[in-house]
Amino acid sequence: MYTEDTRRSIDWPSVIKKGLIILIVALVIFLIIWLFARNNNNNVNVNVGNDNNTNNGTLTNPDAYSNEFINGFHYVHDIAKDYFLVKELPANGQTIKYTLRELIDKGLILPFTYKDNETCDVEASYVTVTNENGKYSMTTTLVCGREVAKTTEELGCNQLCVSGNCKVTIVENKLAYEYQFRQAYSTTENVYICPDGYTKSMNGNNVICVKGDETTINSTKLTEYNCPEGYTKTGSGSNTMCVADKNKTTAPTCPDGYYQSGDKCTRVSSSQKTETTEATCPSGYTKSGSGSNITCSKINTSTRVETIEAICPNGYTKSGNGSNITCSQSVASSKTETTNPTCPKGYTKSGSGSKIKCTKTTSSTVNATAKKSYSCPNGGTLSGTKCKYTATGKKSTYYQSFITSKGKTYNGCSLVGTYTSPCASGKNCTQTYYRYLCTTTTYSCPKGGSVSGTTCSYNATSKTTYSCSKGTLSGTKCKISDTQSANPTCPSGYTKSGSGSNIKCSKSVPTTITQTANPTCPIGYVQSGSGASISCSKNVVANTTDTTNPICPSGYAQIGSGASIQCSRTTAFSSAESKDFICPDGFTKTGSGANTKCTAKETLKKNATVHTDYVCPNGYTKYGIGSNSKCTKGITSTVNPTKQTKEVTKYRYKWSCETTLTGWERTGNYRQSTTCTNTNTNEEVIVK
Repeated sequence: MYTEDTRRSIDWPSVIKKGLIILIVALVIFLIIWLFARNNNNNVNVNVGNDNNTNNGTLTNPDAYSNEFINGFHYVHDIAKDYFLVKELPANGQTIKYTLRELIDKGLILPFTYKDNETCDVEASYVTVTNENGKYSMTTTLVCGREVAKTTEELGCNQLCVSGNCKVTIVENKLAYEYQFRQAYSTTENVYICPDGYTKSMNGNNVICVKGDETTINSTKLTEYNCPEGYTKTGSGSNTMCVADKNKTTAPTCPDGYYQSGDKCTRVSSSQKTETTEATCPSGYTKSGSGSNITCSKINTSTRVETIEAICPNGYTKSGNGSNITCSQSVASSKTETTNPTCPKGYTKSGSGSKIKCTKTTSSTVNATAKKSYSCPNGGTLSGTKCKYTATGKKSTYYQSFITSKGKTYNGCSLVGTYTSPCASGKNCTQTYYRYLCTTTTYSCPKGGSVSGTTCSYNATSKTTYSCSKGTLSGTKCKISDTQSANPTCPSGYTKSGSGSNIKCSKSVPTTITQTANPTCPIGYVQSGSGASISCSKNVVANTTDTTNPICPSGYAQIGSGASIQCSRTTAFSSAESKDFICPDGFTKTGSGANTKCTAKETLKKNATVHTDYVCPNGYTKYGIGSNSKCTKGITSTVNPTKQTKEVTKYRYKWSCETTLTGWERTGNYRQSTTCTNTNTNEEVIVK
């Protein structure tokens, strides 16, 4: 809403600045949507980080990559470097190359995921080592998702002074090894098929199908050097620097997402929310249930007199009706006859009259109770089912040598001196080695058993004994004899009464007599009159129920009807947030609002930000990413291939102290172990 004064005095600079900001934001949003649609429709990767340089094998611009990618890159680079330095080096003028798939198949690298269970490209990722007149260099290239890095490291002579490459080989005491094993398993992998007339090509990590006479050239590397706000660019190329002189001032800016509004930074967010509520019932009606099961009802009450016939007491039979009701019942009387009781089948009777007893003897067999006890015949202390005693320790020493000093002590070893040795690359190349004396303690079990730390343990000797709580022990069984007794029974037709020595057997010979009684009223009814003139009545409250549909409260919209009614309303609201201006990195902020100033307290210098891209000439389309991208023209059509799956054999890997594992095969790779004992190998350690 604008006032009259606002319309007469418009702040045109502010309006123009706001308009430019809105235009820039709109262009950025359009560009993001276009890139997203292009990536989804044409399967083309964008915004790929790239690091193509010569260094010590590390990424020079780690901020351009995710942590998962950096960890994966160093994992591949370091393991491949260790392998080439020790196991395989090219001859002069030759290059050895292994793809990531080949490194995994050789068991050098265990399969790993990049992030979100996504794997790296095992064909586009590779490691190479080149020998140029004894000068070795290793290049590592890793392609994972939309991130690519490529580094080259010079491997000097000092790093190659190992067995077979230098004259000095130090063979130390036998140490422990872990051995690598692999096990084959079947899985599926994707195969991409192009339609007739199309040729399979790669667009980054994605397979595409292209048609047309293709002309391909290498993309051109374009490097830009940029400076942040407030800094002045000096120099050129790799010597470009960003400089801000002392006391230089620059305009403050708003934080990301905020725009300048007068003397502050503002952003307005608007949203709406939908509220729902249950329907209600009209006045006078009661609501029951909830949600889609709401019922609105009210009860109407009236009274009437209800009369019924009198009833007969329990056990009596009614005859007649009205004033002629008669209640009668037949009562049986009996003559009692008695006889002697007998014993159940299988029991023997003894005694007579009231002293009759019924008995039988039975025998049974049950398992005896087993109890296991443990002892230590070779000494030691019993702990559960194990015998434990202190292991015997034996100290041994050995030497280790390193190219660089580890300090006076290292991992339990002490520095004892240094020596020099010529290197393989030339007579004028020497290398100083630092030699350490190491001491280890090996524990053994002279009484047998297995050692764990400084404690020996072996299985205790067990002994099982058996006992019977009842009966006689026979081997692992208990034999029990038992005399059972039973109450005597009565012959058929006789009823038993009493128990033990007072059992009696009797039966009745029935006779019948008829008894009469006056009728009565049921519970809840009022009796009037008596005898044949009795009357029963009570007042009955009769309820009738009215129902109606629920309704929505005021302000809520009704959706549906009856039991399915829903009530909702939508509320729109907006909120404004304000923040102060901010200054570029290295500048000090003073004041606030319109008085904010950004001043360099001293001369500031920083390296220019390097941005590397690979571009194509006009008329060419770029496929691929980073330094592997190509520029192509003449393609008339591009489609996505058909993806199929096929069954392949792959391997899972594990390390073990054992020299053989059932179901697994050795890969030939091994590594020094700090957890295995030195009794599992006859091989020797060669120390650099």
